[in-house]
Parts: sequence; C-alpha cells; structure tokens
Amino acid sequence: MRNFFRLFRVQFLSALNQSFSRKSGKKASKGPVGAGMIVLYAFLLVYIGVYEWLFGSGIVALTGKVDTILTLLVFSSSALTLFSSITNVKNLVFCSKDYDMVFSLPVPAGTVVASKIATVYAFDLISTLMILLPWYVVSFFCGAVLPVTYIVLFPIFALFVPMIPMMLGAILSSIVSYIAAHFKYMRFVTTLFYVALIGGIVFLSFNIGMTAGEEEDVAALLANANFGFLRYYPFARWFTETMNGSVSSACLFLGISLACAALVCGVFGRFYNVLHDFYTKKPTGAKYRRTKEKNSAFGALVKKELSRVFGSSMLLVNSGSGLIMVLIFGVMLLIKVGDIPAELLGEVTEILTPAVPFFLGIFGGMSSLSAYSISLEGKCMGLLKSFPVSAKTILRAKMTAHILFCAPLTAVGSLLFAVGLKMDVSSAILTVLIPLVWVYVFGVIGLLVNLKKYNLDWTNEVVVAKQGFSMMVVVFGSMLGGMVLIGAAMVLSLVFAVSPLIVDGVFFAVEAVLALLLRKRLYRIGPGRLAQI
Repeated sequence: MRNFFRLFRVQFLSALNQSFSRKSGKKASKGPVGAGMIVLYAFLLVYIGVYEWLFGSGIVALTGKVDTILTLLVFSSSALTLFSSITNVKNLVFCSKDYDMVFSLPVPAGTVVASKIATVYAFDLISTLMILLPWYVVSFFCGAVLPVTYIVLFPIFALFVPMIPMMLGAILSSIVSYIAAHFKYMRFVTTLFYVALIGGIVFLSFNIGMTAGEEEDVAALLANANFGFLRYYPFARWFTETMNGSVSSACLFLGISLACAALVCGVFGRFYNVLHDFYTKKPTGAKYRRTKEKNSAFGALVKKELSRVFGSSMLLVNSGSGLIMVLIFGVMLLIKVGDIPAELLGEVTEILTPAVPFFLGIFGGMSSLSAYSISLEGKCMGLLKSFPVSAKTILRAKMTAHILFCAPLTAVGSLLFAVGLKMDVSSAILTVLIPLVWVYVFGVIGLLVNLKKYNLDWTNEVVVAKQGFSMMVVVFGSMLGGMVLIGAAMVLSLVFAVSPLIVDGVFFAVEAVLALLLRKRLYRIGPGRLAQI
C-alpha cells in the first residue's frame, strides 16, 4: 500500500507539473501558470453554479424535487468521464513513456497499474466535481426540501461517480485497441469507434425525453426525461435513490463501483505486458512510396501539421469531438424537424435564431489545433526553427492547418442547423459566418497563449492536447464567451425587441474586427516569441 501511494503521488504530481509548467530544454521558465489555472477553475465553478442554479430553480419550481436535475448532472458527468477515460487510459496507463523505468522498480505490476488508474481517476474526479460540486452548493437555494441523507451523503458519494464510467472506458479502450491492432488502418478503426461513441451519446440525449410519451405538459416532459435517464443509466438511479435514503441503492452504488475498480486493476495488472504490446504495436504491411511531388515550404509545414493530427486518434478526436457533435446534432435536427408542428417551429426559430450562431461558435472555438501546436513540437522545436523559413511562415502554417481542419466541419454543421430551423437566407448566412470567425479568433488566441505558456518536456501528447494551459484557456474562454454572447443576444432580441438580424450582424462585425486585431498582433509579436523558445 505504501508503494501504491508513493507511485500515485509521483505520477499525479508529474502530470500536474507538466500541465502547469512552461519548459524549454533544461530551463524552466517562470510564470504563474498554476495560479492562473486555479483562478480559472474557481471562476468556472462559480459560472457553472450560476447556470445550474437558474436551470435547477426552474425544474424545482415545476417538480418540487431535485431528482431530475441531479440525475441529469450525474448522467452528464458520467458521459464526460466515459469519453475522456477511453483516451486517458490508453495514453496515461499503457502508452506512457515511463514504461521501462517504472517496471524496473521492485514493485508488483498490479500496484503500478493501480497507481496509474488512480492517476486517471484523479483527473476524471476533477471534471466530475466541476459539474457536481457547484450544484451541491446552489441546491440549498433552489427552494426544494432536501433530506438529511442528501446533505450528508452527496459529498461522499460524488467521489465514486467517475468510477464505473472510467472502468467501462478502460475496458472499451482495451477492446478497441486489441481489434485495431490486427488491422492495417489501426488509427482509422479507433477514430471510427470514437465517432460512433459520440454519436450514440448524442442520439441517446436527443431521444431520452421521449421514452415515456409525448405529453405537452412541461412537468410531465421533465418526468419523462428523468425516467429515460434512469432507465438507460441505472447508476444514476442508484445515486439519486441513495440521496433519498435508499440503503439498497447505496450498497449497489458502492459495491459495483469498488468491484469494477478491483476487477479492472487486477486484470490490467495481470496482463499489463500483453496490453502494452497491443497498444504500442505499429501497423505492418504499409507500402512506402517515394513521390516526385514538389511542395512549397509553407505547404510542407501545413501538411506536417495536419498529418500529425490525423496520425493520432487521440489528437483527432480531442480536436474534432465538438465539431462532430455539431454535425450529429444538425443531422438529428433535420430528422426530427418534421415531427415539430409548423407554428411551434416558427416560434422556436424566432427564439433561437439570435443564439444559435454563438452556440455553434462555442464548439468551433473549443476545437483548436493551434492551442497545442507549439507544445506538440516537443524536443523537435530546434529542428523546426532550423528550417530555412521565416517564423511568420511557421505561424501562418499552424493557423492554416487549424482553419483547414475546423472551418469545413463548422460550416457544414452550421448550415445543417440553419436548414433544420428553416431560417431565412440572411439569418442562415450569419449562422454560418459567426462560428467561422469564432474559430479563427480562438485559433489565434490559442496560438498566442501557447507561444507564451508552452511545454516542450511532455512525456505524452495527452498532457499538452488535453491538460495544457493554452488548451484550457481556449476551451473555457470559448464556453464563457459564447454563453455571454448567447445571453446578450437573447436579452436584446426578446426583452428589448431588437431584430435578431441586427443583433447577430452587430456581433459579427465586432468579432470580425477582433479577428483582424488579433491577427495583426499574432504576426507582430509571434515571430519574436517563437525565436525566444
């Protein structure tokens, strides 16, 4: 047990240091990145708490209970954990570069695997508490009568919420990697699985409220949604029933969580070497061909950026998951739009038209290649800077790769929403243009931050692509900025009766000006920052 805690402490602190520090070669650059992350997380906790209070108060006013919102939050946090664990288990447990060093220690393989799984759990717990902890605080101000069991048990049982989805993600990741390792196009199989998983979660979320009928009463619809979540995810039912004082549900919740953790750690520890070989196995049978095609230096750099992303299923899914969700939501909207009465659809379109472009922009801004493109160079940064190209050309190539990756998916997804909601031509054009400008704005912001807060000493690409400071700034910045603009657009259009076309047009003009100013700043100070790395 002592060895377990020592290994866990070392690996967890190492991952935190790599996420929060800015390093170049042997010199560690100064910068309060860790403090900045703490402030960012604190602000996000408050921000999430406000929205959960607004949403939860409305549900409690209709139902008189917190069961529906509680089930929804447990389901959402579990889906997030499931998706992230599939990638994290592979990259932090089996494909970590410390394999030879760790297994040379006089420690059983099961202890090593358990410490690595615990490290994944610690990061998943952070994201889970970001959703559940604000609700626990604001639930006391929503007007519902909370049982004593809820007040006492919620903080304790919240610690176990990530366990089952994390273990399920670990098992799915192992199965997919085993299958993919026997195919020539391993990365394609893995990426296809991720896309199918995202589609399944979105499809389930889209249809879950219709599992028990088509009632028009809002309270009945909320009851149907709660029924759907409990039916498809019994783990959420056990959690909710535990908060209401059910001893049997509490035993099921804790027992299955701990049993899954013990089972996965035991199996992974027993067959770790075999699984490690499957994860790190390279596809064979590939045919290498020389080509006489001549590309410019700029074109070669762009191709390098894109091939690096498409060559890693983790990078591809991490950067494209938000855009894939937009596409799936757009397709589902086109399928379901025929079931909505024309009058109701007209009212929905009138209400949502000002906000939809910024909602889509959130996902576009979060899907950034540029936010980790500097850090991803790692120890090859010196080689990149030795190329006979200017620093400005390198930065232009990274931004071009970001745009080529994000812009087509963003445009298609936005167009699907515009067609599904039957917007007029002017609104449809703005619905496409606003997210595209948003993609460019946060692409530049991500690159500027990464030039300042980079990490070249990472041991695994997941550290810089998912936990890096610049990526956090882009993800949270896009979310916060989008929510603010959504709120402003809704207030101006619904409260002050300003035309949605005028609202979106003005915001688009502001975004376009901001994009030009950021572009100018990037190419003015960016080359100097790159030269100092």
